[in-house]
Amino acid sequence: MVTVAEIKKQLPNWPDEVVGVMVRIEAERETTERRPMQHLRLSHSRRLILFAAASLALGLVNIPLAQCTENADDVIKRAQAAMGGVDVKSVHIRGVGPGSLFGQAYDPGFAWPKIVYTSPTRVLDFEHEAYREDAARGRAELLGGGATPPFGLGDILTIGFLKGGVSWNTVGPFVGPATALLEGRVNDLWTTSPHGAILAAKKFGATAEAKQLDGQSFSTLSFTIPRKMSAVVWVNSAGFVTKIDSKVPNAMLGDMDVVTQFEEYRDVGGLKYPMRLRQSAAGTEVFDITMQDVKVDVLAKIDVPEGIRGAKPKIAVQKVADGVWFLQGPTHNSVAVEMKDRIVLVESPVFDGYAEQIFLAANALVPNKKVGTVIATHHHFDHAGGLRYADVAAMSDRAARA
Repeated sequence: MVTVAEIKKQLPNWPDEVVGVMVRIEAERETTERRPMQHLRLSHSRRLILFAAASLALGLVNIPLAQCTENADDVIKRAQAAMGGVDVKSVHIRGVGPGSLFGQAYDPGFAWPKIVYTSPTRVLDFEHEAYREDAARGRAELLGGGATPPFGLGDILTIGFLKGGVSWNTVGPFVGPATALLEGRVNDLWTTSPHGAILAAKKFGATAEAKQLDGQSFSTLSFTIPRKMSAVVWVNSAGFVTKIDSKVPNAMLGDMDVVTQFEEYRDVGGLKYPMRLRQSAAGTEVFDITMQDVKVDVLAKIDVPEGIRGAKPKIAVQKVADGVWFLQGPTHNSVAVEMKDRIVLVESPVFDGYAEQIFLAANALVPNKKVGTVIATHHHFDHAGGLRYADVAAMSDRAARA
């Protein structure tokens, strides 16, 4: 009678529960099979392999195909042969389409408010690991937050940059750091173009696996950029990238799932390029862009402005009344109120680093009094993104006094 050990020796990667089923089937066969010509029976090992193949073909067992490894270099070469882009240095894309304002729902239970991107453009400079987005957007519904004019009153243009591990924004004459958006922009640089994703897989030492999804066979390339993001690139049997599943740190959600999908590939500048780009964050679609123009290897000049690298939010303190101060930041503000034994802080916004500067300013207002209570005015992610820091600061203070 065949044993678990014999099966595991022949098929070491098979799950224990499947091996158990095989042992039971083999035991039943041994007890019922008493025919002549026993010498014609297959060997145990041969029989097990045939059983495995038949079971997979008939769907009797479900073996995760993630256990089937591939060679990452072969997958990368196959994708670049299909889509082009072995030596691509940059891609400029422009399109139009619907989207939504991430983290700006009118009510916590609502979807993100709908907008229309009227002329979004992106520069993806893979050679210098630089990025620029010019996003003109207008509201597509009445309700919802975000720095966008009221419905029917036009668009707003925001310009965001990334280079050398630094993220910054320009809005009109204002130029300021956008540290909270750094990881998201690193993700967008490498995952909003299929060619960039393949270059990233090569650059950051991806591993490859064979998988199935919705009845189709895929090769996946998984890579991680430490402290920034991780991604799984899905390459179909024809060598085209169809989607990318990535995880990006978020001040409100922790590791946030981002899914980017590519559709309708066409010939563009020597590449096969998707004419439709869709992306969702935390399960909700944030844009669905139809390409109007794609340019390859156009010179992109993106330089980090003076004073941006390493810059921290500057908080201006203004006394409003006795025991009340207005803490003005570059993009978001707070109010500090002196109480009998503590400071009450209204708003801990944006992200950890921004909230830290708010706390430092508030804790310096009154000798021997620190922030002991934080009030969040509403649920929008930019206003509540510093609550995690507030919680850690409170725990640290309690530990110091214990």
